Amino acid sequence: MNTECPLCKNNEIDLLYTISSEKAARHFKNLTDIPTDKFKKIIENLWKSKASNINKCNKCNLVFSSPFVAGDNNFYSLFYDNFDNYPFWKWDFEETFDKLKKLNLKDNSQIRILEIGSGNGVFLNKLAKEVASNEQIFCTESSEYCIKELRRKGFNNVYTDLSKIMENSEGIKFDAIFMFQVLEHLDQLDYLLNQIIDCLSFCGDIFITVPNNYQRELYERMKIYEDIPPMHLSRWSLKSFQTLANNNNLNIIDYKIEPQKYFSKLFRLAFFLSKQCNNRFIYFKIKNKIFVKLIRTLYIVYKFIINIKTIFLLHRKIYGTSSLVHLRKLNE
Repeated sequence: MNTECPLCKNNEIDLLYTISSEKAARHFKNLTDIPTDKFKKIIENLWKSKASNINKCNKCNLVFSSPFVAGDNNFYSLFYDNFDNYPFWKWDFEETFDKLKKLNLKDNSQIRILEIGSGNGVFLNKLAKEVASNEQIFCTESSEYCIKELRRKGFNNVYTDLSKIMENSEGIKFDAIFMFQVLEHLDQLDYLLNQIIDCLSFCGDIFITVPNNYQRELYERMKIYEDIPPMHLSRWSLKSFQTLANNNNLNIIDYKIEPQKYFSKLFRLAFFLSKQCNNRFIYFKIKNKIFVKLIRTLYIVYKFIINIKTIFLLHRKIYGTSSLVHLRKLNE
């Protein structure tokens, strides 16, 4: 059976690599104290398989997993339900907020704003203070922990998904919709995009941020794999977003890559090399802390030396951590 791109439906696909449920489970074990076997069981239940393929579409450049199945509540509750694991104010928030202010939405009592996957409301707090009232702000979030936090902060229009908003507020249209580091987590792209377009007002704006595909490709040259399903299902490039725009009556207003200092990029790389090394400790069940610290340090130094030419490329501007696309709905 041919694999089909979930964005453009093309079946000319290249297989980049395959990841086993065991390797995926060890990757996620690095982020929590949850046993590897528990992750593995949940992952295999989602995949209906012991492995997932990572593919690249030759037409729109979308990188995606097969099976294209997102993590469910059982999966994500292992990460987020017991602690605050969401970011503080960051580049994509600041960049989007600056663009939003230029749209002159302030003091317009008719505007409606939506954030999909709002976490604990870091971005919404700023909006509520300077752009719109709490009553004008809507959001979706699946984590029970974050839903409680959002309501504690005074946000009442909190729903578990977009369809619930549309059911409870028939005919509602949003002037601006935000998705920060969310799109890559989601399956059922056609259904999601149709919902977003349906509830976006004419000339309404969509702001989406995702991990930067250029940096991810560079990391993969060093065998560092961050886009691990069922957490990250897709990787988006400018060409992928152009396809999304063309297929959904949207226009790309702007596309930016996060500017970062070279040493910040090196520090981030060292962090992920450390995580890569930890996966081996988990596999071999090594627990001696002094030995682990020594081997981890030597491993990072070794990887920097053998990949020196690749690492030097990090100084280029295209290798920032995140990318942001600003889209606008065209008049029909």
